[in-house]
Amino acid sequence: DTLPSCEVKHDSIKLESIDHFITQANINIDPGNMNDKSLIEAIQNKANGGSKNPALKLKTLFGIPIGWPFGKQINANEIGVIRLRTGEIKILPKGRWILPLGSKLLKKVSINEISRNGLQEGNLKILPIKPGEYGLATGFNGKAMILGEGLHVYNTARVSFEKSVSKNQEHIQHKTLHLMRIPKGKVAKVQNDQQYHLLPPQAIGSIKSNTFSFSESTSITNSNIAHGDQHILRIPAGQYAKITHEQKNYLVRGPKKLDYTAFNFKVDDGFVLATKEHISHGTRHLVQVPKGQYAQVRVDQNHHLLEGGKTYSFNSPTFQYDGLVSQTKEHIIYGSQQIFNVPANKVVIALDNNTGDVVKLKPGNHKADNSLIYRCTLPTTQ
Repeated sequence: DTLPSCEVKHDSIKLESIDHFITQANINIDPGNMNDKSLIEAIQNKANGGSKNPALKLKTLFGIPIGWPFGKQINANEIGVIRLRTGEIKILPKGRWILPLGSKLLKKVSINEISRNGLQEGNLKILPIKPGEYGLATGFNGKAMILGEGLHVYNTARVSFEKSVSKNQEHIQHKTLHLMRIPKGKVAKVQNDQQYHLLPPQAIGSIKSNTFSFSESTSITNSNIAHGDQHILRIPAGQYAKITHEQKNYLVRGPKKLDYTAFNFKVDDGFVLATKEHISHGTRHLVQVPKGQYAQVRVDQNHHLLEGGKTYSFNSPTFQYDGLVSQTKEHIIYGSQQIFNVPANKVVIALDNNTGDVVKLKPGNHKADNSLIYRCTLPTTQ
């Protein structure tokens, strides 16, 4: 029987653009240029919510702060992190500052340190996302946030930062968000809404789903790719695949590519060379008899000698293959069948068991049943 065509196909999984879920940086200045005064001002403005400085900056006279040594000194290229008595976190730029009553200077951090590792203090998060990375964060009401490259500054309890990850990962999961980036030459095994899918090479996109899962990716050149009910089978030229589908066995010859959707579809024992004399798979048998040979097979306890130079197909649970025998062998006995190959200048003397007659077989090929009993071979001169 021919393998039935695949009639059931899932709808292709739909991936949205990754950019659809990316939160862009809210400081539009290169985070690598951390000595830029405008960058410090931008960070301060975003962190402090655009409000005026939360402390009193001492004026200077001849470069010396009036009121020195009182106040807290913040040096160039660093910021001061303070906590107000309300619990709010604010930052201060370069200068000498008198802090409000009940406030505390928590730390002073160099801009270079922030550029490398960022800063998180209370509700304040200064997050430099490096090129080639995404930042994973959580926003209002537990919403998943994917932070894009650049500098992100937040001063709210509603945003929490988890980690940075490489963009080049095949699968990035953050809560119910999934970013997929399948390399060239690979297919990805994924599942969504209880359906299996094989994402093609170079598929790039995102999906928001609480049922989506990624299993693995595998080379597109693999001869047998299976994932749930999804199958890609590449049968090489000169080989057969042993396939089971709907509890039936099939032998399918390559070269052939099958894209199949079926849970009860599998490839057993890999591939087998098409030149093999006997190929079997369950009840299916393929017998390829070389020229000059007979194949000895049994079906339903009946013996058969199959002619050489031909291919035979059987589908029987009683089939048995008993090997090959040369067609030039002088006397072949197989079950109830006999073949006498009498050479030139010789005769075969046999007895017919049914009649009791002596039978003389001349040079040539003679087929008989088991009622003919071989006695001897004599030269024709006798």
